[in-house]
Amino acid sequence: MPVLAIGVSHHQTTTDELTAFSQQLSAATGAIAGLEGVNGLITVATCNRCEVYLDVDKLHHSVRQIRDILVAQKATELAGRIDVRTGCTAVTHLFEVSCGLDSMVIGENEIVGQVRAALIGTPHSSPMLHRLFQAALSCSKRISAGTTLRSLGRSVASIGIDLAEHRHGPVKDHEVLILGTGSYAGVVTADLQRRGAKVIVHSVSGRAIAFTRSHPGTQVSAEDLDDALHSCNLVVCCSGTGVRTITPELVRRVTQRRNDELVIVDLALGRDVDPVIAGIDGARLIDLDDIAAHVPEGQVEAERTAHHMVTEAVKEHMINERTREADPAIRALRDQMNHLVEREMAHIAAHTDPATADTVSRTLHRVTNAWLHTPTAQAGKAAREDRIEEFTRAIELAFGLDIKR
Repeated sequence: MPVLAIGVSHHQTTTDELTAFSQQLSAATGAIAGLEGVNGLITVATCNRCEVYLDVDKLHHSVRQIRDILVAQKATELAGRIDVRTGCTAVTHLFEVSCGLDSMVIGENEIVGQVRAALIGTPHSSPMLHRLFQAALSCSKRISAGTTLRSLGRSVASIGIDLAEHRHGPVKDHEVLILGTGSYAGVVTADLQRRGAKVIVHSVSGRAIAFTRSHPGTQVSAEDLDDALHSCNLVVCCSGTGVRTITPELVRRVTQRRNDELVIVDLALGRDVDPVIAGIDGARLIDLDDIAAHVPEGQVEAERTAHHMVTEAVKEHMINERTREADPAIRALRDQMNHLVEREMAHIAAHTDPATADTVSRTLHRVTNAWLHTPTAQAGKAAREDRIEEFTRAIELAFGLDIKR
């Protein structure tokens, strides 16, 4: 199966390195999509992974070409740590990613939406990749319904806020400032609302007012940002714009006015907060690396069940894809049979009345469909046994066909 997955994740790199690789891969996407033998690609970029899934003709040749492009984009530091997966291994990985089994927080809820968004948002997909991602999303849905994995898995945002509450007390009835108005800001807002916090929102892009029309919360202007930082219980940053609104100078100014510690949770892959702030007296910075170190272990039985369901779903998908390889042989058989039927019907129509000809035509087409049932079923059997090429060759020899692969 010509599927290739290349990328890095929280397993082998830091947040800063992941951010850099994400930018390099984004810059290289057009060049990769234009390579000869690359039929399509879909990029999955989240706060703890950046991976590209490709439909290619030649696996090893494509890997070499893509590595060269990434090196040209200055991705040399991570070149030795980039994971390369092919065929069934790549398919299994995507299914595990989509189900939350490969996440920083096992069973986390956001990843399935991020995988779906990657599929919908790509301009470079292919029919094979579309089927692959749809199968992965279907598997995720079945696991969500059939196990307790999702109820156990908490979001990265939830873990970060838990750490902040452990440090600074519950956020209930206190103001929490959210920096950012993207899709992840909605996740953070929902989590804070469940905790009973009073949400206030600031956005450097000026979209805070629009955000608060569809989400609970109050907009904070740039002029009021200092006062909001002085009075709030917690700051959660999730804009991912690369614009560091919370600067060391701003934090030093605010902490001098506060009577307690300023706790900041930075959930942005590209860091909304300068890491220097972690060393400022009166400030406490919790970033994605801190969250990764405090992720609880998932329930063993739920994970075991989910892994088994992934294994079965991957088998089903691989069989379906291999069965498609028999489509040219089945089409050739059908075309041959239809040609024979049409030739016979031309003779019958010339020697009988229309009603009789119509009856004979419907009978012959029913016989054709019934006759094709056996080779179609055998194609599925050949796919399960990985013998599609043998099946196709047998059809060619038995019926004198030249089938295009």
